[in-house]
Amino acid sequence: MNFAERLSDARKNAHLTQDQLAERLDVSRQTVSKWEAGQAQPEAGRIAALADALGVTCDALLRDETPQTVQVQMTGNNSFTIDWASLYPILTRYQSEMDCDRYAKVFRQMIQETADTYGYSLEDAMLALKDLFAQTYMDMIKK
Repeated sequence: MNFAERLSDARKNAHLTQDQLAERLDVSRQTVSKWEAGQAQPEAGRIAALADALGVTCDALLRDETPQTVQVQMTGNNSFTIDWASLYPILTRYQSEMDCDRYAKVFRQMIQETADTYGYSLEDAMLALKDLFAQTYMDMIKK
């Protein structure tokens, strides 16, 4: 799906007409129409206002969801490994950019507290928190 299609879908999901969106952005309806038809692109500085008006993130409007290829290697016994870094380049950078020890300490405490409080194994506590973390992320990107 390209930008024009994502924009049109987001506007319709926000239950706005092109006129209503144009009014919120102080542009003409024809401008919105051209954006949705792929005949023009909004200025970079207008993307945040556009996302706010539609109740979505800038990422939701801009992200190219073109399928990417990924390396999969068979490791024996019908097992395989996936090169996640080829799909998500942040996985090769974050360890040199973030204070990983700080976050690991917080995560360790959360896992241990969850295991102790609910009688979970460490693995079950980690899986429950991982699921909750993913749910929280999904809630955040919906806004």
